[in-house]
Amino acid sequence: MADWNVIRQLAADFQRIQATSTTLKLSERNCIELVNKLIELKLIDVIYTLDGKEYITDKHLEKEILDELVVHGGRINVVDIQQILNVDLSYVEAKISELLKLDKSLLLVQGFLMNRMHLEKMCEEINDTLQEAGQLTVSDLTKEFGLPTAFLLEHIEESLGTRIIGRLDKTDSGVLYTESYVARYEARIRGQFSAITRPTVLGPIISQGNYHAKLFHSVLNDLVLTGQLLGSIHGRTDKAVYIPEIHIKLQNSWVDSFLASNGYLEYDAISRLGIDSPLEYLTRRYCNQTKLLHLETCCVGQLVQTRVEAALEEVQSSNSWVDIMTILPSPCTPADGNKILLSFCKSIPELRVFGMTAVASKAFVQACFELFQPLIADKAQKTSVTNAALLTELMTSQVDGPRKDKKEERRKRGGAEKKGQRGKGADVEQEEEEEGSRRGTTRELHFMTTEEVAAFLLTKYPDCGEDFLSELAGSLYGRLQDAYLQALKALMSTSNEEPSSQNHQSKLHVHANLQESIQGLWNRARLFQKAIPFFEGDSTLQLSKYLLRTVGTDLLNMVFCYLSKDKGVQLPDDQKLTAKDRTAIISNLPENMRKSLKASNLALNGKDVEEFLRQFEALCEEEFCGVMLKKLDKKKDRQLLFSHQQSLFATLKEEKEPAMALHLVAVLLFQRYTNCIIHAPGRLVPNIISFLSNHMNDTEYAKLTDFQRLVMLHLRLTSGVKRDDPDDESQQAEVTLEQKSDLLPPPSSEVQGDPTQVMDELKGQLDSLKDLVAKPRTENK
Repeated sequence: MADWNVIRQLAADFQRIQATSTTLKLSERNCIELVNKLIELKLIDVIYTLDGKEYITDKHLEKEILDELVVHGGRINVVDIQQILNVDLSYVEAKISELLKLDKSLLLVQGFLMNRMHLEKMCEEINDTLQEAGQLTVSDLTKEFGLPTAFLLEHIEESLGTRIIGRLDKTDSGVLYTESYVARYEARIRGQFSAITRPTVLGPIISQGNYHAKLFHSVLNDLVLTGQLLGSIHGRTDKAVYIPEIHIKLQNSWVDSFLASNGYLEYDAISRLGIDSPLEYLTRRYCNQTKLLHLETCCVGQLVQTRVEAALEEVQSSNSWVDIMTILPSPCTPADGNKILLSFCKSIPELRVFGMTAVASKAFVQACFELFQPLIADKAQKTSVTNAALLTELMTSQVDGPRKDKKEERRKRGGAEKKGQRGKGADVEQEEEEEGSRRGTTRELHFMTTEEVAAFLLTKYPDCGEDFLSELAGSLYGRLQDAYLQALKALMSTSNEEPSSQNHQSKLHVHANLQESIQGLWNRARLFQKAIPFFEGDSTLQLSKYLLRTVGTDLLNMVFCYLSKDKGVQLPDDQKLTAKDRTAIISNLPENMRKSLKASNLALNGKDVEEFLRQFEALCEEEFCGVMLKKLDKKKDRQLLFSHQQSLFATLKEEKEPAMALHLVAVLLFQRYTNCIIHAPGRLVPNIISFLSNHMNDTEYAKLTDFQRLVMLHLRLTSGVKRDDPDDESQQAEVTLEQKSDLLPPPSSEVQGDPTQVMDELKGQLDSLKDLVAKPRTENK
């Protein structure tokens, strides 16, 4: 009661004071000065407003900020607070920072100050909208509330199950669903996919049903995993395919039924069922069936394999043949048939496979071979009468003895030849040359071509297929040819038992030597001829004449000497026939030979190499010397090029004369860059070097021309020295280079004047010159 009396006394005092009038008043100016003095003395701490008419304290500013936050529903922009309170923005921001530290319920987001009350109200609004729509996206909420997506997601997740009743899908950029919305989705999807009976692409279903793609896939996967939908999903996104289990059962049923009734399965047919990898599917489906044979286009079961096995047994027992394609299913290719044959014929050695799909017994092949025996004997008898020249060559190879087994001989000598590989390579080349010569001898003595053999077999077996007979003819050709040659040799052996056999054998040896010598020179002439077109003008003419005067003369002299001895015409003692000697021999030979011999002799003195070779071929006919000129093949051509090159290398290695070494290097370089051998006199060495300028690099070509200049200088300095042998090739090269020396600039003054000094310089550079042909080939850039 006493306390209440005190309160009443205080109220009465307060009323009395209010009613009392002020006796002393301060002006506005005095108040301002007084406040400034208090601020200066730091007795008070106030904040000026922007217009400078009011002062507010720090606590009052805090109270005003909180009041404005409540008035604006728990969210207000910091700039709006500054405008409402009319205080500098820095004071407002500083005070808000203090408030955020003291009160954890306050938040500052993108310039907005808000409290928990506002966030709770926002979550309630989101929940109301979600319940009405069934689906919301966080991106739409971000636009509606003007807040960051991450901030919204954080507070939505906190409110799920309390203020927000729904489900958040984080994988789809933040989508909110209600449970009822998801249930409706599941019901629609379950109903649609329960009615599907064949593979269906998901993309059209999503677009036609207006489904949300990611929710659709999520719900569908859950339904498949939980077993509510019987099927499987293959692929991803809109291109994924749903395959119902009923469809897989129908596929398996069709495949099993087709295999049981037909004995095979075609891969393309399985692909048309919608199975992407037929081979993997069949391997997985029939992993326990070892009798299934997989081919390129199909797989065959026990039924087809039994038919094939029965057909092969029939071929073996009846000594006949069969084309396996006639009993295989239509999808099988020849490659498939060949694979089946190889798998069965391994266990039946009496059968032989021809081509891809034909098979015959060895007894049938032997019977076909026996059909040709009468023809072999008849043709061998006729050939022994009409083609004596070829038989002579054949008999020569027989007299020389059977050809040794070079491979076995090298094996026995293996211990002695391990020091290097050059001897072995030479043996191989020699063996290939002998083999080529033997084939050339028998090439004209062929029994039948494969086409003729096949045609003869067709008359005996008209029911056989042409492809099978062609393959059989190719298989029999070698045996028939060997049998034919053996028959010829047997006839020749019988004829050699006559008294004049020794004389006959001597002639055969002479003719065989002639054949070998002419063939060797003929091959070289043909190869030398290929180098002539690389030059133009007078160089072409000089090369042609030189080839005719050397190799051509040797060829023609061989024929003249052989015919002279054969016809009893006397020859000069040295047998180096001149044009005059050949003309005298022609006048003593039979009349039927003179025309061709005169034409050849005239062509030799001309300028056309091709014309001479054509005339010389006529001299090799049977009526003259009976020499068979074999055409070069690519393999023989390479062998001769290599042999010629190695011969030049060996000569160059031992050569000490600079001019001759230059000649050899130029010829070897020409062969390297053109793959042709050249037969050129010394006077054409400068022309060859000029030709090489377009093929060699600058460094190597400069080295070659520098050596050439030194040779020319040495020739000029020693031009007065007498040359004794005009036929010496090195001296010819020196004379030619001396004649051409004015065409090139002189060498440096260091090596001019003294012939001995020049020769020393040449000898010093000789090894460097030889290295040009020893180094790998480098083209001019």
